[in-house]
Amino acid sequence: MTTEMTPGVIWTGVVDWSVRMFHSYAVPDGVTYNSYLIKDEHLTLVDTVKNHFEAEFIHKLQQITDIKKIEYLISLHAEPDHAGCVASIYNLNPNVTIVCSVPAKEILILYNPGLAKAKFMTVTNDSVLKIGKNELKFRMTQMQHWPESMGCYMGDILFSSDFFGQHLASTERYVDDFDIFRVIMRMEDYVANIMNPFRANVAKTVAFYQSLPINFIFPAHGLCFKHENCKVALEVYQKFVDQTIKVKKIVILFSSMYGSTAKVSQIIAQGVLSAGYEPVLLNADTVEKAEISYQLFKSKAVLIGSATLNNQMMPNIDGAINYAGTLRIINGLKFGVYGGAGWSNTGVEQIVGRMNEFGAENVGTCSWILAADEQVMQQAFELGRKVALSVE
Repeated sequence: MTTEMTPGVIWTGVVDWSVRMFHSYAVPDGVTYNSYLIKDEHLTLVDTVKNHFEAEFIHKLQQITDIKKIEYLISLHAEPDHAGCVASIYNLNPNVTIVCSVPAKEILILYNPGLAKAKFMTVTNDSVLKIGKNELKFRMTQMQHWPESMGCYMGDILFSSDFFGQHLASTERYVDDFDIFRVIMRMEDYVANIMNPFRANVAKTVAFYQSLPINFIFPAHGLCFKHENCKVALEVYQKFVDQTIKVKKIVILFSSMYGSTAKVSQIIAQGVLSAGYEPVLLNADTVEKAEISYQLFKSKAVLIGSATLNNQMMPNIDGAINYAGTLRIINGLKFGVYGGAGWSNTGVEQIVGRMNEFGAENVGTCSWILAADEQVMQQAFELGRKVALSVE
């Protein structure tokens, strides 16, 4: 069903309850694809949904309007989870004008060649679209996720696209009716796994949005914000761009073969605790890479433990480092490395090298052959403490 978000703005999105992986990014709480219909003199649709949900989406729109009466279709982002039904709307209403950025037009046509014949209106930061009593203004947000993205605002309403989004499947539409702490966590998780590489660009947009008289934020994914809760969303992003989002925690990421490295991880944690930091132990063999990256995003340092397999670090450690590293989450982190081996402890050396490549700073290592004895346990405790103290 649809939901009236505020007088004249109706939510026409869909909820994907079953999805658990979103382009290799784990989404344990599902996903919402948000779309909004603005009722004014010129009927305007802001974004569509993933084409897997085309039938549901079209049915919802038909329940509240004649699709042929939609005059403007604003495509804030050409990625298929936002624009998957742009062609569907055009096929039902060839007179609709598709409003998007210049690069978005090219991408939309590449995805849907039939749109080459459609009417397009390309916009920039200076553009204004009058739809009756209301007018829409635009903000380009290129390379803060994709190269063609933008947001738009109408009075005190911000249609923010991926900004302030969270991957959450919910029957509720506003944060007021949901667990706000879970929303904040999923918003931080979204930033860590999607926007972190673009922090410098994001900062400019956050500063601009802070200057607007925003009373409603309608993102492309997840719950929406109104009134005082808009400040909550803006604060999360401000902490991200200010790099003050980290808390007094240290991640201990490990992968073990016969249990030696796992046991030492517990001692590492005691060393971290002794320095006044909370350890977050993550088994790379059971925890999704997206969750690992989120925890690293919030952490002030990391200790990585790995057995050596075929003269290599453990595969899931390798994958986790590469995933977080390409997101630039590892850059600037203090780290320590530990691990056991049967005869050649090259895994520890490889981790140090890989972490250095991603811009992290090595504090120390601890390694052993086969079982870890009491001396190794003491070294591990000291390594955990040393890494924790290094971030003071």
